[in-house]
Amino acid sequence: MRIRAPLLLCLLSRGAAVPEEVVSRGEERGLVQLHTDDEFEFKVLSHPDCWAVLFTSATRADEIAPMVRALEEAGEMLGDIMLGVADVDKLKAASSEFNVRKRMVPRLLAFKSRARMADVFKLKDEKHSADALAKQLEAAFAENPREDHRCKKATLAIGGTEEL
Repeated sequence: MRIRAPLLLCLLSRGAAVPEEVVSRGEERGLVQLHTDDEFEFKVLSHPDCWAVLFTSATRADEIAPMVRALEEAGEMLGDIMLGVADVDKLKAASSEFNVRKRMVPRLLAFKSRARMADVFKLKDEKHSADALAKQLEAAFAENPREDHRCKKATLAIGGTEEL
């Protein structure tokens, strides 16, 4: 898999090491553990597949564990959406960029477009039900195109249609 040159140059200029996993980013299935901001950038933000990422905190592991299990089960039901888990203490830059604070976890974000923005899922009512979570994910990504049994991020157009 190719790495986009501007992104690679940006990371290298910041002194970041390119993770070994970059070669296979997005190829693994199931719940992907995201350990660093660089890995999040490569696997989630710059990848063409749709992602849903659950932000967690190691300090609240007991409270979050049922949600992680539900997300993993929901992923098995859907199959075409990439799912990840990220600890807010390890991914400080990503957490800050997407306004995720430790007091807000667990927080599930949907990355549906190539733009650096995410939709926030409401998890309060049915936060431990895999079926409800799968339905929520399916509805959130319903308008995204599918290619080779994978949900693809939408490209947002700037401006409107031309009228003659």
